[in-house]
Amino acid sequence: MEYIKTNVLGTDNVLKFAKKCGTKMVNISTDKVVNPTSIMAATKKLAEIMVRDDGQVSVRFGNVLGSRGSVIPIWQRQLDNNESLKFTDERMMRYFMTIPEACRLVIKAAEIGEPGQILILDMGEPKSVYNLALEILKKSGKEHLGMEKIGIRPGEVLVEQLMTEEEKSRAIKIDDFWII
Repeated sequence: MEYIKTNVLGTDNVLKFAKKCGTKMVNISTDKVVNPTSIMAATKKLAEIMVRDDGQVSVRFGNVLGSRGSVIPIWQRQLDNNESLKFTDERMMRYFMTIPEACRLVIKAAEIGEPGQILILDMGEPKSVYNLALEILKKSGKEHLGMEKIGIRPGEVLVEQLMTEEEKSRAIKIDDFWII
């Protein structure tokens, strides 16, 4: 229910307020909306549609390294507690961006985004979460703690995508951004 309150009702409230103020709104979305497999992803997809239909702009994020929802602080806590690093699957691939890149994407969307558009940072190819965990473990100097595979959770996919095939067919590349 919280996903519906936040992603659907919250988006509706902000859209109404933006309209009342006559201002542009930039919706923060996620790569999980591409072929959604969870209620969170489905409600974020619905929010994207609401924003598009209202003539506002969305940005679609990959995983933001170091953010509150990032795996990095989780791994740091595990290392601080002398625990092994937990990872889901050796085959798991994700798109990563930094906090400054995420901020730049939102600002760029506010500057150049046209009604109904979605802007996505070109993050290159997806990266291996397993290899990232290995690198962090090595740099921590705590390699003796090792790593522990915990498996994929319900709704997770091995490789996330930034766009659907249909979106790719009409996306336009400007600098290091894709615009749908």
